[in-house]
Amino acid sequence: MSIQAYYVESRPVPIGSSQKQPIGTVQLLGEETGSDFARIRAVIAIVARHSKYKDHDTFGPATWQVKSIPFDDDVPTDYEEKDYRIWLS
Repeated sequence: MSIQAYYVESRPVPIGSSQKQPIGTVQLLGEETGSDFARIRAVIAIVARHSKYKDHDTFGPATWQVKSIPFDDDVPTDYEEKDYRIWLS
């Protein structure tokens, strides 16, 4: 089944490069409250807790971009909590 989720990737580094690094995908559970900006900040904080790139100089959180995407939730999750599910790349 397809769900609405947030896809996180590292923007190209160095600037001008076309290489993007997939970081993970997050589904926020519960009611959608707050602004898009607040949800994006929450997604980055969630991924930063679990990602192997959380302390990486080139692909760390300062380089992450988040976009809303449809996602197939038949894929087993890496982590599932009360407020979110996460699939790491």
